[in-house]
Amino acid sequence: ELRCNLIAYDTKTLVGANGRSPRRQRFQNFINSAYHPNSNRPIALLSYDIPKRPELDIYQVEFPDGEVLKFRYRVVQLNRLNWRDFLRQPNPIAAALMSKMQIAQIDRLKVKAECLRLLVTLRLDPAKTALISGFVDAYLRLNAVEESRFEAELEQFDLLE
Repeated sequence: ELRCNLIAYDTKTLVGANGRSPRRQRFQNFINSAYHPNSNRPIALLSYDIPKRPELDIYQVEFPDGEVLKFRYRVVQLNRLNWRDFLRQPNPIAAALMSKMQIAQIDRLKVKAECLRLLVTLRLDPAKTALISGFVDAYLRLNAVEESRFEAELEQFDLLE
């Protein structure tokens, strides 16, 4: 539940010289672009580890006398997705985001190796590959034991040069 306090603004602050509110106009433009038939639906990409309960797909602002704003968006909650479902998708975004999905402890180094294998097969330019592999390294940190086993796993894929 979201609670809001009503703030009284000076009329000159809210309303511009032409009698229209610049803030209101920017907000209206944002809402129109989000729901325009030719635009994509807004997405909330949630990358946290906990909680794992499904998050809401709506943001509402209400006052005691009624609803002021109701904004719907699509929720992509990475900690509720299984990394194996994205393993064979030739998509660099899938390769990066797999590192934040549901991963069993024993699969951590396998996921990291598979993310990098997928990046190699996509044949991206070096800058994009470095960016995505940096994301995977940052979000899927391995301990020393996992790191040594990870190196052995990479050798099986012939990725080390």
